[in-house]
Amino acid sequence: MATSGRAVVVGGSLGGLLATRVLADHFAEVVLVERDRFPAGPEARKGVPQARHLHVLLQGGERILEAYFPGLRDELLRDGATLLDMAGDTRWRFFGGWKRRFRSGLMVLSQSRAFLEWKVRERVEALPGVRFRDGAVAAGLTLAGDRVAGLVLDGGETVPADLVVDASGRGSRTPRWLAAVGRDVPPETEVAVDVGYASRFYRRPPGFQADWRALMIYPRAGGTRLGVLFPAEDGRWMVTLVGWFGDHPGADDSAFLDFARSLDAPDLFDA
Repeated sequence: MATSGRAVVVGGSLGGLLATRVLADHFAEVVLVERDRFPAGPEARKGVPQARHLHVLLQGGERILEAYFPGLRDELLRDGATLLDMAGDTRWRFFGGWKRRFRSGLMVLSQSRAFLEWKVRERVEALPGVRFRDGAVAAGLTLAGDRVAGLVLDGGETVPADLVVDASGRGSRTPRWLAAVGRDVPPETEVAVDVGYASRFYRRPPGFQADWRALMIYPRAGGTRLGVLFPAEDGRWMVTLVGWFGDHPGADDSAFLDFARSLDAPDLFDA
């Protein structure tokens, strides 16, 4: 374990939390800077706009999390996550036909993104040497010669650092920070597909019976509409509808249901 040095991480979602966990093995202090105030529980926040859409934890991610946070998998299951066999528990329609169902052993954990992030955040915050600065806005970088020497916060405070990691996501300000200190800005490539999502939570109906625990309804070739339903904690379903090339689901109740009704099979709408 390191006995000196400080790392600073910008961004407190899963990428930033995992970066903080790794850096805690190599630095005496790790400061995580997040512009939002962290909620006390499994609540979505403004800085993670896609947290309200459907997420599952695939096996690769589960193995990484379990390695860094032993016992996390059991804790997630105990507190409401659902373990799914992707081929056995999921009714999956693809290009006009239903995929064959069988017990595959390919297991995923299904829960809301906010629930998973909350559980990981609790583990990270408890690490020795880790300090959270939520409600703080990163505003720039300071240099010492040719290397980054610290992070400037909105208001002028500088947090000295031996390493700064930007995990703030697609809203990253690093390109403008680099330009402000006279450094080259990395090139960007954008692929425009104009994807739009809408998601809702539903209370699973009491006594609901079906031979599936999750639904995935993809379009036929040339189609632009997709719908998925997965279990979440607290006896709920997460339903996410997706459309691309501008064919987006509406956000109000009737428009959401109309979009679900238009999918390639009626199963999701009927549920």
